[in-house]
Amino acid sequence: MFGFPKKEKKKVEFVPTVEQINSLKLFTYNKDPYNSGVFVHNENECKCDVCGTTPTFIYAGPAYCNGDVKKICAPCIASGEAAKKLNATFFDPDACDSVSDPKKLEELITKNPGYFAIYNEKWLAHCDDYCEFLGCLDFEQMDKLGITEKVTMLLEDNEYGYSIKEIKKGMQKGLVKLCVFRCLHCKTILVDMNM
Repeated sequence: MFGFPKKEKKKVEFVPTVEQINSLKLFTYNKDPYNSGVFVHNENECKCDVCGTTPTFIYAGPAYCNGDVKKICAPCIASGEAAKKLNATFFDPDACDSVSDPKKLEELITKNPGYFAIYNEKWLAHCDDYCEFLGCLDFEQMDKLGITEKVTMLLEDNEYGYSIKEIKKGMQKGLVKLCVFRCLHCKTILVDMNM
């Protein structure tokens, strides 16, 4: 029996619009969660487990809870409804620097998306508040943000004694991530070298 070969459907790569990316900018401590990789395109058009809407993006970052977190939209995380309904946090409270106001820790872990690192994530604080997570960045990304010089100065005096050349080599091999933060108040840049 002869037949025509089946045409394979070409998968169209999703390219979000600026408006779609901006719709995720709901969080105090993570202003760009799409580019940090914790929200992904909802290609199967799943409904949010919390509110039942069909969002453009669903959360794909870390969650700490009893059970399986599958599909959560950004507004449900930002409002705290996801944490409340799922009895979840989105960052390990023991991996956060200390600040004097416990409400800030509560907001960070229940109303902000976490991030992925190679090993243990850490959320940095400055001026008695948690910092904005800019991402786990390479030097090209830091150049675009205009912070390479500041980060390089911080790394020159790292606790491990590695040179910038060694750090860059480790980044190329996937052994080192530079998790970059910015103070919400004084705009100081901070780096957690994750390896």
